[in-house]
Amino acid sequence: MMHVRFSALRKARAAVIAAAGVIGVGAVLVTPSALAGKVVPVTEPIELGNGICGAESGGAHIGTATFSRAKGKLQVDITLQGANANTTYNIHLWDGSTCTLIVGADGSVSTDGNGDGSGSLQAKVHGRVFFIDAIDPANPGDNDSLIATLG
Repeated sequence: MMHVRFSALRKARAAVIAAAGVIGVGAVLVTPSALAGKVVPVTEPIELGNGICGAESGGAHIGTATFSRAKGKLQVDITLQGANANTTYNIHLWDGSTCTLIVGADGSVSTDGNGDGSGSLQAKVHGRVFFIDAIDPANPGDNDSLIATLG
């Protein structure tokens, strides 16, 4: 009986090792060098009236911010939907781990009569945790995206 249990244990261990080999092959296919410096994009909602450093406030969503990195640069693609109409929003990039404004990482997005618009900004910054703030100069107040953590 002991021999049977040992044999079953060996079979189970062999199955685990075989599965690990399959997982290992998958991991080899998706190495940082295979990605050529790219990070999978992360999309987060932009919340109306959110001024709490990218934490979720439960505010209405007025768009999205998609964060990605390629060739040493962070790219943020901003899409506003149903925001204030015919408005140019000032976009500011923030370090989400310290809630610190990243100086010089700014852009703008203009909306049409429906409050829809899009734009992007790029910045050569380090780190993995970010959020943006979209500010309507005529109606001061924050509209933070939720924090995006890049892999």
